[in-house]
Amino acid sequence: MKKISFILIFYCILIYGCKKETDYRDKFLGNYNFIVHIQGGSGLPPNYTITDTTYNYNGKVELGAKDNTVLIYFSEKSPSYYFLERIIYEDGTFYYGEFESTTKIKFHIWNHAPGYNYNYDITGEKE
Repeated sequence: MKKISFILIFYCILIYGCKKETDYRDKFLGNYNFIVHIQGGSGLPPNYTITDTTYNYNGKVELGAKDNTVLIYFSEKSPSYYFLERIIYEDGTFYYGEFESTTKIKFHIWNHAPGYNYNYDITGEKE
């Protein structure tokens, strides 16, 4: 009887002790179709250039370098931003954005400095 108990205890430790912990960020990872809307302008009057454009980009969300971050690759067209690394909370929220579900993301970026002012509204849906 002791032998059977020992085998059962050993088996339970082996099965439950070797389980990999799930990372809450995993459900948000994958390839996304992003829609990037840029509004703003640059230059000085009278040569001020206004931008109001929307484009699509096939990007991705992957694990960041730190335990609680993700990398969001949403563009290749912007000289200032093409990816973000953000701390993401278990409920899917992050600085200036959120995962509305495990398949949808939305966020906003402001890029302001003397001589230019751009706002990016980005939404994405998992492929």
